[in-house]
Amino acid sequence: MKFDATHLRHLEDEHFRVLTAVELGMRNHEQVPTELLIALSGVRHARKCAAALLKLKLVHHDSVPFDSYRLTTLGYDYLALRALRERGSVAAVGSQLGTGKESDVFVVVGGEREEEPGAVYALKVHRLGRTCFRTARSKRHYQVTGAAPLEREIEAQAETTAPPAESQLASWRHAYHAAGHRRKVTNWLYLSRLAAAREFAYLRALHRRGLAVPEPIDANRHCVVMRLVQRAEPLTQVHQLRQPERVLQQLRAFVLALTRCGLVHGDLNEFNVLVDGEREHVTVIDFPQMLPLHHPDAQQMLQRDLDAIVRFFAYRFGMEMNGDDWSTEAILQQARREARVDAHGEEEEEEEEEEEADVADVERRVAEALQRERWHGGNDHDAAALSPAEENTPEWSTADWARPSDSGTAGVCTVAHKVHTERAKQGRRLGQRRVGNRNKDRARRKAVAQASGRLWG
Repeated sequence: MKFDATHLRHLEDEHFRVLTAVELGMRNHEQVPTELLIALSGVRHARKCAAALLKLKLVHHDSVPFDSYRLTTLGYDYLALRALRERGSVAAVGSQLGTGKESDVFVVVGGEREEEPGAVYALKVHRLGRTCFRTARSKRHYQVTGAAPLEREIEAQAETTAPPAESQLASWRHAYHAAGHRRKVTNWLYLSRLAAAREFAYLRALHRRGLAVPEPIDANRHCVVMRLVQRAEPLTQVHQLRQPERVLQQLRAFVLALTRCGLVHGDLNEFNVLVDGEREHVTVIDFPQMLPLHHPDAQQMLQRDLDAIVRFFAYRFGMEMNGDDWSTEAILQQARREARVDAHGEEEEEEEEEEEADVADVERRVAEALQRERWHGGNDHDAAALSPAEENTPEWSTADWARPSDSGTAGVCTVAHKVHTERAKQGRRLGQRRVGNRNKDRARRKAVAQASGRLWG
């Protein structure tokens, strides 16, 4: 059905209350009875409003086997657009940017929600259930009960820094097969809503990590609002690149970053890659079909994405790539290796910070002791003999340790010995406390065992 928003401004609140009532009734009914529609809407003239909506093709009416209504695709579009308009995300709808087997994309003007009112966005409207793409029920990952991660789980997946190990993947696949059964959902509007929710969650999580994806703005029902990528066109329409090797490496880096997050795009090809004509910067789109790495088909989908990129660049730009670098095993091994390097680097930084803190503490204590040894000579009663000018003398710096004091190097050795002795005392006290705690725990366990009639071995 054609996306026409011209009548949106003429509808009143009562009409939208009736539309919302039809949407609520379709949660449990394929056809919403008229009596239920009147009860859910709470509108006195619900039948009259339903007739007006029927004239605009926002609802569909059936009289057999009973008088009922159901929501059309255009009516679902109006509900989503009204919600986005009230939030200030969309103020006007422009021309159509493109269409695909499961979605349509339009240019929209943003409202007053953002800091820059009147900004140009892209509105993606999911259209699952078209004649050319009716296998979504059996092939989409979010149609499996218990397998579709919620929004917070999606963000947690994207926040990971290393792909799971092979043993963990095997256990997850077993659990997936054991608990995954197909949902029997026949409402294509609900399936479109699921697809939009997944895509918005993935966009927000990946954009937060700095990946080359469009910036998500808002989402409602089956519509996703994202920032329009300026001066970019699909890779399939690009016939010449100044540096095709650089663009290819950007795509490989994107696949590697997704793998480190434990995710697979699932449909990475020349149709879902946008290239900026000036900078030749890559932006990847279309994420409803994204899979976690523990999905049984994840590695197969990953290899299909890699093969699609290699095949297109070889055909369009005549490039020859090393097949070993573009294999699933190579991507997984590199992702795990980089994750280990990053983790090792963080541990080394933490250890260096702890060592620097310890050294700074020792230097401070030694400097204080050297100052006391220098000015007081180790006797408290000598402090009274100091003049006011000597009391205000600044402390020595760490570079002054090597300077000989009045008593020679013996003073420095005495101070170092005092610091070492003090640290040894602290270690002994800590060890004594640990031993005391272990003895208390042993005595407590022995008392419990004796009280329950068991012998203590």
